[in-house]
Amino acid sequence: MKILPSLSEEIMKIIFNHVNEESRQDLISCLLVDKYWCNNALPILWNRPFDIVSRDNRHKLIRTYISCLEEEEKCNLNFKLKSFKIKIPFAAKALFKYEKYLEEFSYNNLYLSADAGIRKYLSQDFTGHSIHTQTLLIVGSLCQLIMRDSTKMTCLMISKFFGKMDLPDKATFMNSHRSLSNLSKFQFEIHQKITKNTMSLLQTISNLCKKIQYLDIKLSYPDKNNEIEIMENFSKIIESQENLQQVLISGARSANGIGIILEALGSEQSESLNSLEFTWMDLTEVNLFPLTKCKSLKHLTVQYCQGLTTESTRSLLQAEFSLESLKFGCSPVSYSTQLVLLPIFGKMVKKLTVDLLNQDIIISILDNCQEIRHLKLENCFIQKPIEIGKLLHGLIKLEKLEIFISVKNGDYENMILNSRDLPSSLECLILECGFTTIQLEDLLKNCKLNSLYINYSNFRPSHFRVVAEYAKRTKEMNILGIESDRKWMIDENIESDRRIIDEKEAWEELERLRNEFGIFCYIKYLK
Repeated sequence: MKILPSLSEEIMKIIFNHVNEESRQDLISCLLVDKYWCNNALPILWNRPFDIVSRDNRHKLIRTYISCLEEEEKCNLNFKLKSFKIKIPFAAKALFKYEKYLEEFSYNNLYLSADAGIRKYLSQDFTGHSIHTQTLLIVGSLCQLIMRDSTKMTCLMISKFFGKMDLPDKATFMNSHRSLSNLSKFQFEIHQKITKNTMSLLQTISNLCKKIQYLDIKLSYPDKNNEIEIMENFSKIIESQENLQQVLISGARSANGIGIILEALGSEQSESLNSLEFTWMDLTEVNLFPLTKCKSLKHLTVQYCQGLTTESTRSLLQAEFSLESLKFGCSPVSYSTQLVLLPIFGKMVKKLTVDLLNQDIIISILDNCQEIRHLKLENCFIQKPIEIGKLLHGLIKLEKLEIFISVKNGDYENMILNSRDLPSSLECLILECGFTTIQLEDLLKNCKLNSLYINYSNFRPSHFRVVAEYAKRTKEMNILGIESDRKWMIDENIESDRRIIDEKEAWEELERLRNEFGIFCYIKYLK
């Protein structure tokens, strides 16, 4: 029998990552080929298990992790649960140390999975009763396991605290150097008063973590005194990082607390900070001057914030950075806070993202942002009577237009453009929204695009015919991207024989665009 040569681990990883994106079941089948294939497939299957496991199977994931505990740890856990008349039905020792492959760890998902495990495997009826204490005992044991063995962990998420949910005590994280020392991403979200155990974790992270590049802080409670203590801990985390690049802060209300963070960014991350985002924050009386020291800052987002004025932002005129992109979000009744940023940064930004257009905003953009090459309208509310074409034609260097409307938005199916709105300078159009065939045909009537990208869940053969005819008519398109569901070539409203013909004709048309017109066609099916 001829023996196939072994592929290198690097090539196997590339192949298995691709297989995992298409079909997780196929990747599971790879475990059964031989030991080499198994050892290369396991890390991909188990690097983010909490993200892919269904709600109904959470208990199975917890049972697998419990089987990874040492026998002494299992006995200690059962001893602690004995007073609750609970005994975990332990499985045999796991064949692999699954926890060592974990790369992204969400404490919230672990807690919910442990809760599901107790309710699934125990005969007691817990309906309507809190089992927080029992859940926390199991979570504590599994946290110790993960903190001890998960040496590949790069992302830690502490999020969505509710009820009595809390972190285990600091002893759980005493042996976490091997796991936390490689963190590059830390997300922290809390919806209640912070606990002593959570503060201990923040202190541990500031002591052990030096490689965090992405830091996300979300606060959702009004206690400003508690907020200052949290911000002091986060300032220590910021100061201890070697190369912090992206910071997101949401919900902060204390001027002193926000000031502590800005001071840490301006003094310790002035050379590395690349992106900064403020959301739902009260910036009244906040000293913004420390931001002027962040020499590498390229991307700034200010959404639904209050308190910015011409006076408070004047210090930003001394900024040592040159912004490339600016994103602001505001409500129709309060948008002046965000507008004060346009005279300061408008002349330097190349990309602008907005979610509201009215007469004042359009005038301010045209007066201050003539260097814009990329405009994104994100869930954009347009206050009538507004002619969006006035804005687009007024941006004489505009090359790329992007329209994004969330599928959860009531306006998803209502594209806001027509062919008269598009300027002749436009080279790339990205549509992540809904539209009819007639709307799309009208939109593409007069423009000459180099690139067209469409992400639309209800994209159908009739849409594709419009795009194909446009590409053949203009002969200027080089790139066509389409993302939609797996059946976009099949119109379910016509008889089956006709659907087969339509699908075949669509594939033939794609090949014709590639071969005869030299168009690079990127097609992706959304699951």
